[in-house]
Parts: sequence; C-alpha cells; structure tokens
Amino acid sequence: WLLAQGRTVEAEAAVAAAERLAAAKLGRDLPPPEPQPIQPLARGRSTDLIKPPYLRRLLLIATIWFFYYLGNYAWLTLAPTLFVKEGYSLAHSIAFMVLTGVGFVVGALGAVWLSDRKERKMTVAAICAVWAIALAAIGAEPSMAAIMTWGFIASTTIGLLIPILYTYTAENFPTGVRATGISATDGFGHLGGALAPLVVLAVYRQWDFATAFYVMAATGLIAGALLLLGQRTTGKPLDRMG
Repeated sequence: WLLAQGRTVEAEAAVAAAERLAAAKLGRDLPPPEPQPIQPLARGRSTDLIKPPYLRRLLLIATIWFFYYLGNYAWLTLAPTLFVKEGYSLAHSIAFMVLTGVGFVVGALGAVWLSDRKERKMTVAAICAVWAIALAAIGAEPSMAAIMTWGFIASTTIGLLIPILYTYTAENFPTGVRATGISATDGFGHLGGALAPLVVLAVYRQWDFATAFYVMAATGLIAGALLLLGQRTTGKPLDRMG
C-alpha cells in the first residue's frame, strides 16, 4: 500500500523492521529474498464489490453483522430496561451492566492472544454460540447470580468477537476496496442495531422477558451459522484469495 502511494522510503523501512524482528526471533540471518516482478497496485472501484466473487461476500458479511448487531445492541441498550421490568431497581440494573462490563476488557485481551491461533471464521462462530447460550441462560433464569455470571460471559464474548470479526471482514475484500467493503458491511449491519429496540421491545410486549432474551440469543446463532458459509482466511496471503 505504501508503494502504491509512492511512499517508497516508508515501505522500505517497514520491511526492514519486519526483517530485523524475524531475524531476532529466529536467531539467524534471513535468506536473501527472491526477485519478484513488480505488480503495481490497481486502485479499486466501489463497483468491484458488486462483481464476483466479492458480491457474495459483501451480502454474506453484511447479513452477519446485521444479525450480530441486532442482538448486541439489544443487550447493550435494552438490558437495564428489561431488568427493571423484571422487578429489579434501576440502580441494580445499572450495576449489573457496569460490573458485567469488565468482561469487555477480558475479551479484548483474549482476542490479542486468540486472533491468529485458529481459523477466524470458526473462532467467531464458536464465540457467537457462547454469546447465544449466555443470553438464553439469563432469559431462562434471571436471578441476580445468573445475570452477573452470564452477563459477564456475554460481555466477554463481545470483547473477543468484535476485533476478530473486523479482521475477518477485511480479509474478504481486495486491497483497493478493502476499507469500502468494511464500511459497507459494517454500515449495513448497524441497521440491525437501529432495529434492536423495535424488535426486542415488541417481542417483550407480545410475550415476556424470557422470550426477549431468547430472540437476542437467536441472533447470535444465526450470525454464527452464516459464518460457516464464509471462506477460510487465516494464514492465507490476501493477494491469493481471489
């Protein structure tokens, strides 16, 4: 990318720094690089995203984000309201969210360790399953202990999932339109977040507290299932994925 912007000195410095780090970790000099033909990076166009093979990826990942944000935003914005309707005080409800929010930090730190160790689409799918179990458990038994325990787990999955899913999203699009692909899929996904209050509160009014949480859990299961339809990306050079 730096070469494509004409920033040759910075590109050379970045590669040299990576080589020094690799040599230090290996404890020996690196082999000389093999000559490679220079392939100028073509500037991408947004219309590339609606052509094969990227259109399918665009639609799939946008749908994944949509369902994930639907449940995610429902938890983040509506959980205190639902807890109050279930009989807890507002002070207790806010305390639940503050204390279980420690899981965000735990999850983010875990993502640093986990991101490159396993295939990312499978990792995120598994995290979605845990997220769904946590929300369903709260719906089934909304005791104070259950809310604290499962709420912490739910928050931890958010800290884990977000950075890994963003990485996976980026890996599905070519360099020239990668930022556009992320913006389009994540932007569409936020429509799910916008609809979260309408959907979940409507379910609560029609049925009950438990069903509202089961619907949130279901969005995680749907997102996880859709991820299984995506391509594997971990450990593959981006310029060879097509």
